Amino acid sequence: MHILRSLALGTSVVTTILIAGCSSILGIESNPSLDSDASTTGGAIGCVGTVYVRIASDFSGTATDIAIPHFWGVYDHLRELNETGGIGGCNIDLDVKDNNYTPAKTTEVVDNWRKTDPHWADVNTLFIFGTGPTTAAGPQLMSEKKIVIPGSYAGLLASPTPVNKDVTYNVLNAQYQSANFNEHKTSTGWPYVFFPATDYGTAIRLAIQAAWRLQPGRMAFAHETADKCAYCVEPLAAGASFMPSLQGMSLGRDLIIPQTSSEADAPKIHDAVVAYFTDAVNGEIAHFKSANATSWTYEPVTWLWSGNSVFASAILGKEVAAIQKQIDADPAVQAILAANKTKWKLRIMANNWGIGETTTTICGADCKGDFFYGLFPVPKYADLQNSSGMGNLIGLHETYARKDAATPPKAPITPRKPTDYQDVRYVQGYAAAVMWEKAMLRAIEKGSKNPAGEDLKNAFESFTQMDMNGMTAGPISFTPTDHRPQSNESIYRIDENGQLAFVDRYSLALVSEWLGY
Repeated sequence: MHILRSLALGTSVVTTILIAGCSSILGIESNPSLDSDASTTGGAIGCVGTVYVRIASDFSGTATDIAIPHFWGVYDHLRELNETGGIGGCNIDLDVKDNNYTPAKTTEVVDNWRKTDPHWADVNTLFIFGTGPTTAAGPQLMSEKKIVIPGSYAGLLASPTPVNKDVTYNVLNAQYQSANFNEHKTSTGWPYVFFPATDYGTAIRLAIQAAWRLQPGRMAFAHETADKCAYCVEPLAAGASFMPSLQGMSLGRDLIIPQTSSEADAPKIHDAVVAYFTDAVNGEIAHFKSANATSWTYEPVTWLWSGNSVFASAILGKEVAAIQKQIDADPAVQAILAANKTKWKLRIMANNWGIGETTTTICGADCKGDFFYGLFPVPKYADLQNSSGMGNLIGLHETYARKDAATPPKAPITPRKPTDYQDVRYVQGYAAAVMWEKAMLRAIEKGSKNPAGEDLKNAFESFTQMDMNGMTAGPISFTPTDHRPQSNESIYRIDENGQLAFVDRYSLALVSEWLGY
């Protein structure tokens, strides 16, 4: 593995020399010191002592399907840094705890570190998985000036300063009545929070744009409730307020489904989807028939944006595919469609965490073809064509997966087999760790012998179109007033062979008014 890393790093130096002129034209940072062997030569840059990092991830809650592979991507890269000389020469001291994907447990874990960890004062970074967990434990961490890299891309976390704004948008209630709704969006300000992927607000806007380009129609938001899953609902105001800007797109009724990683909850998703579409009074099919009995007055839901994680989204896909068969077999529905020379085709558009290599495994053949689409702020696992650093990542995964299969890390870390977690979630975790590495090296370059949170904050906020070695959909940037890292998403779909197939890449301007939601 060290040979692979050294070879890649050496190649990057040559590449930097060759494309230096192009980098200045493109506005992408070309910083040889960040890509050189300095991070692995035991002090060439000048870090002194030990760097303390803490990780709180979900090993037992409702997001284990996405949190565990994300954790391994972070953990493997940090361990690899240690085994190849540390970060600028400093060893990284790691401690891992289970946050159960709940705010209460995360607060308990962080408070316990604060009370019992003899090195707490020197901890400069915490990797915390989840929106709710981060917002619960985060305020005090902000006052302590500790960097938080969350397994969350919530828009509210991307604002370093407080935000208070009203967002008004049109909603459709359970009885298909339309009304304006005002949502007050707030952010306390998160000056020490940084993440590498597109924030959820920008991502849902890109999801709507992608759906519009594929086939305009009515989009329903499928998600868990806010009290049970903060990230599932965090971008809804962004999406609902953006929807009218694209001709032909409109908002459907919300579909509430559980956020889960458990097969035991699959029947609950089934029941929710069936009720949403087939209820005799307010079901989508019944309303379609009554509203369009004499003239075309109601565009039915054709897109479902899925705000939950990959397991729940895949089960949603399976259930929606079954509904499609009912629609196709209903003579009354087909007669109305034929009379109006149109079709009723359902599709899924999953969020950043709602689609991955395991989607087909869970959903089966029903999710193949022109049906299941999703957002990728990072490349899929093993995408060597579109990611310059993917070879290093694959080698990293293989090396440490074999080691951990032979000697599993202690609890709460979940044991793994060598073939486990070869998916985009691992890439997302790895991207977060690479981002941290680049900020650490920059802070050390600027003179910090052992960077504290403030040093890292300044380093992050100096990123301008930072090349992430192909680990994100685009280069990342931060400023002291805006921590949205990028505005790019790649769209993939599950193709006819059950593989993730690239569709297109989209980008939106980071409108200042959208900061914080």
